[in-house]
Amino acid sequence: MIGVLLYHLGSYFSRVLPGRVPRAIAHAIGRVSYYLRVRTRHVIAHNLAIIHGDGLDEQRRRELVRGTILNFAACIQIFLELPSMKWEDIR
Repeated sequence: MIGVLLYHLGSYFSRVLPGRVPRAIAHAIGRVSYYLRVRTRHVIAHNLAIIHGDGLDEQRRRELVRGTILNFAACIQIFLELPSMKWEDIR
């Protein structure tokens, strides 16, 4: 139930807030998620270690984990905008 409420709330704000405000909010949520979701960080870091082996140092792995979480937040925000976007803008 809470997930559905958050989806509708995010979709609403993505439609009514001007310009880059929804993207800035998504970025902020992504940053907060990076710091609060320790398990998610570890899972992504583990997956990157499997993919890259010893080719990544710890600092680069942290950068990729943070980038992955921020990119996911941005993609969710774009997804929430889709119902209100014009077909020309989607192309």
